[in-house]
Amino acid sequence: MTNRTQAVEFQAQSGEARDLTPAELAIAGALICGQKPSQIAKARGIAVGTVRVHIRNIFGKLDIHSVNELFGMALAHIREPDAALAE
Repeated sequence: MTNRTQAVEFQAQSGEARDLTPAELAIAGALICGQKPSQIAKARGIAVGTVRVHIRNIFGKLDIHSVNELFGMALAHIREPDAALAE
């Protein structure tokens, strides 16, 4: 498991992403790994528009506005995984 994948898992376990659906978590992980919406859509067999809706939902649920913020949130949980898991 990569650190980027772990980041999304830590978010989910810490409660920040508990409200994300499994599809949203997968897309968040792909975004953190640097994939573009078109790449995510192709890999998941869905329309790019559907990916964009998921991204909008992710940002809204996490109260963020960019992939950079998503990455920063994930990175914070990689740096302190024990604290994230203890919550």
